Amino acid sequence: MESTIDVSCIICGYDEGLSMLAHTEEIAYFGEHTQITICCSSCGWRQTDFIPAAGTKPGVWSIQIDSEED
Repeated sequence: MESTIDVSCIICGYDEGLSMLAHTEEIAYFGEHTQITICCSSCGWRQTDFIPAAGTKPGVWSIQIDSEED
């Protein structure tokens, strides 16, 4: 879905709005994500971000190795 957002460009100050493209897709092993790209038609600046659909919290694993057998 493409739309125009009423925001000035942070690089060149173009004030006619920025173009925003949103695309949702299933990424293997990571789940559904939405890719959002914002770009300026005047200077070409662009910013892309990936937003996960699931609100899972990050995790960490810790393994203690005491010998070669472990």
